[in-house]
Amino acid sequence: MLKSLKSITFLIIISVVILFIVVFSLVPLLFFPTRSVTKKGDIVRKASIENKNDEPADTEIKIVPEAKPALKPIDYDLMIQSKLKYYDYKKPFIDTINFKFEDKPVYFYYPVYVYLNRYYLPVENFVNKINGSVKVNKQYLYLNLKNHSAEIDTQKGLMTANNGTVQVRNPVKKFNGVSYISLIDFTDLFDMTTSWDYDSKTISLYFDRCNLKRNAVSTGRTALIRLEDVSVDQVFDTADALAKLRIVGDYLYSDGVPFHVAWVPRYLYPLYKLDNDPSRYYSMYNADFMYTLDYLIKKGALIGLHGYTHQRGNVESIVGLEFNDKFNDTDTAIADRLKAAIKCANILNIPVYFFETPHYAASYGQHKVMEKYFNYLYEPLDSGHEENVYKVTLGKRVVRYVPTLFDYVKGERDTDNMIYKIDTVNPKALASFFYHPNIDFPYIRFTKVEGTDYPYYAYLSNSPLHRIIDTFYKNKFMFKKITSLK
Repeated sequence: MLKSLKSITFLIIISVVILFIVVFSLVPLLFFPTRSVTKKGDIVRKASIENKNDEPADTEIKIVPEAKPALKPIDYDLMIQSKLKYYDYKKPFIDTINFKFEDKPVYFYYPVYVYLNRYYLPVENFVNKINGSVKVNKQYLYLNLKNHSAEIDTQKGLMTANNGTVQVRNPVKKFNGVSYISLIDFTDLFDMTTSWDYDSKTISLYFDRCNLKRNAVSTGRTALIRLEDVSVDQVFDTADALAKLRIVGDYLYSDGVPFHVAWVPRYLYPLYKLDNDPSRYYSMYNADFMYTLDYLIKKGALIGLHGYTHQRGNVESIVGLEFNDKFNDTDTAIADRLKAAIKCANILNIPVYFFETPHYAASYGQHKVMEKYFNYLYEPLDSGHEENVYKVTLGKRVVRYVPTLFDYVKGERDTDNMIYKIDTVNPKALASFFYHPNIDFPYIRFTKVEGTDYPYYAYLSNSPLHRIIDTFYKNKFMFKKITSLK
């Protein structure tokens, strides 16, 4: 009898345990939705698939509803988007930005203004605060700071310093009767470098210690270089990345290389509702990006438009196509996008000299529309293997198609292949290529020196870009701008 009771008790315990396990197995299914764990890389690949539906022709890009991935990747783009502020480009506004000069805080009596995503400084107040002196004589400002003397003609927008007289990059402004100049013009005037910290909203200024000098090359066979896919966010989404892009510009300038920049004016990633257009949205990051574009122009860059968004549908900018014979293929659709890109450049005071179709995918008919808006189409007309400029006469205008015979460097491992192309090119061909500057970023290394936050760096001379430029010079080439081509 006792043995039988023990058996029954054992069976009851086993049954309770099994019931307990079953119940707790069902609870997650009843109360929590099942989701698959997806790697970030998988999400990016899915997001990069082209949407097969034609995109509407209007310039306001409509986000097409699409199933979201199970896990949303956390990346810097989302952080940037959360800090964007819409602004009316016609109206300057005030933002609290902290400034340092040679590691010491600078406190202004007048506010810092933002205009077209540029920071405007009260020049007289700033110079006085950092132990300089200013004299005002009608339309002129005479500035002295340490070993730097400068003069600004506030009416004509001319500034004169050690490098001669040049036009200011951005218009001189007066806010409440006080003269303001943009940060890029201020740093250029006094030969300064900058360091940006978005978290503390601080910009540190230092007298430049690199002693950058230009190595002018005046003779040789013609060569062209274009820096590709320059846009807000994407691979240039940090202060360090933008600083490295400026350093690449410094290197090209110092090595006597005029260069071109293919700029995508509006970054879109509709799948994650990201839309960053610096002509409409302000952030400190966007101001840093515009400072960088201005900086490259100061170093001799010609800026061109690389599409409007470099994408369509739900695809991320830079990844996707924008024009081909299947979409954006009507005259209206093409013109709307070209006008939107030009408008963005005009608002932001960025002079543009050429247009380049994303991935060289434009059809013959699309090219015909583009010819109406640009004198230079920086791409091959047809096959991609053209060796020289092709000219199209439209009344009194001549449109030039400028090919890139050498194509581009497909990552660091492709450097030797590019060098081979340079060494063996047909002497009568135009030696032209484009380059993604972020390939060189691992070769640019910032260093810290005790006692200062000055952004010292080393740019290694064995970088792919250094090796390529050295090969051009070894073969007696001379870099030019497309505007000098006959």
